[in-house]
Amino acid sequence: MIEPLTTRRLAAWLLGLCLILATIAPRSADAHGIAGNRLFPGTLAIDDPAVNDESRLPLFLSAKHPGQGGDVDDNRFSWSFFRLLTPTLAAGVDSGWAHRNWGIFFGKGFGDLPDSLAWLRPFGITGAVTLEHPMTGNSINFGVDPLTGQLAPMLTRNVDILHWGFAVEFSTLYLTNRFTPGKLPKKEPLNQLVPLVEFSFDSPRGQKTVATMNPGLAYVAESWQVAAEAIVPLNSEAGRSIGGRAQLLLFLQDLIPSVFGKPLLSDR
Repeated sequence: MIEPLTTRRLAAWLLGLCLILATIAPRSADAHGIAGNRLFPGTLAIDDPAVNDESRLPLFLSAKHPGQGGDVDDNRFSWSFFRLLTPTLAAGVDSGWAHRNWGIFFGKGFGDLPDSLAWLRPFGITGAVTLEHPMTGNSINFGVDPLTGQLAPMLTRNVDILHWGFAVEFSTLYLTNRFTPGKLPKKEPLNQLVPLVEFSFDSPRGQKTVATMNPGLAYVAESWQVAAEAIVPLNSEAGRSIGGRAQLLLFLQDLIPSVFGKPLLSDR
């Protein structure tokens, strides 16, 4: 099951993220998932369609799920780093196991709808279907040991997992005078709150699908994004209680443009 996320725990992590963000200076907006007037923020439960030089540090997840002999507490800290190889391809590493991912991604904003459907224009949708293939049968991840309450290495069995899902997003830019239909706003559609709801489905090989709904809020600045979501189970495999996750996403080509922003295998 999903472990309840206490107000004190969530507040502590959001405060920690804010302290980190206070040290980051804003820069250009080239690293973001922007198409016309539409900003697609980095999603937490599923992969987003943008390919960038970026670092997710940290991602905190508090969860509780069914396991052998009883429920398993999952309080996890993780990180990841992605580097552009070509304008449409990136390679990444993370704090979990080594794996390969293949997938299909899409994103669509509804800002071009006719006047009769103008109330739908702030909405957008992204989605992904990815296959995660582990390169090793087992891996060591760091988490909170439920017996001792201390951070410790934990053995994880790895299997192929089909990840699929979609996110419904709401662009608050459309509610401000920064937005003019058909024109890019000054400094692009950044510095805005984006409410979103992700529907995530994980299907491990030989096991039942874990389904969750993840309502949350992201704030996207020029060189970083901070986001937090609740984890609401949709079936028994996901549990019966609500958990949560929080993430800080750094756009590296805006933070360190002299190093990042140019694909390693392309002149573009």
